[in-house]
Amino acid sequence: MDKEIINGSKVILEFLGVKRRVFSSNPNHAEEYDLLGVIDGIEQDESHFYAVRDMFFHDSYDWLSVPIQKLQREAEDVVELGDLMHDVFFGTKITAFQSVVNKIEKRQKKYEVFINGSWDAEFEEVPFVQVFSVGEVRLMSKSELEQFADHGDYDCYLCPDLFQHPKWNGEIKFIREDL
Repeated sequence: MDKEIINGSKVILEFLGVKRRVFSSNPNHAEEYDLLGVIDGIEQDESHFYAVRDMFFHDSYDWLSVPIQKLQREAEDVVELGDLMHDVFFGTKITAFQSVVNKIEKRQKKYEVFINGSWDAEFEEVPFVQVFSVGEVRLMSKSELEQFADHGDYDCYLCPDLFQHPKWNGEIKFIREDL
């Protein structure tokens, strides 16, 4: 099994929160994942621990449907999953697998978020974001940022990787107000 499939399967397993057990001090050897209750058809009376090389996320729509269903439950709207669903319905199994892995990695990516600082992004006079004071910088996933924005106790926040404006040139300038 090729390294891309093994790594992609591990991304899916982590996303699904599957328990791992290791039989060696080297975590790359003799590790298995408990798939009981994760993949339909895996029963208690049979071996429900699988090595990554024995998994079929890349070759079975039954297996791949599990992370797809979780992505669908967590999606903000149908548009967010458009490319993924196109690959699932019209692509090959390996294309669908790669699309699922890419979508999970994108959701799990961490972004720098400036919190409780003072900034301006009107773009009327300048094409860059002006940051006057940064209170704190946190690393957050996109879903953590969305939860923070909905329930956070903050004055303001800015996530440069997710902030989009047609007039923004991508630059952030830190400007001291006391000068």
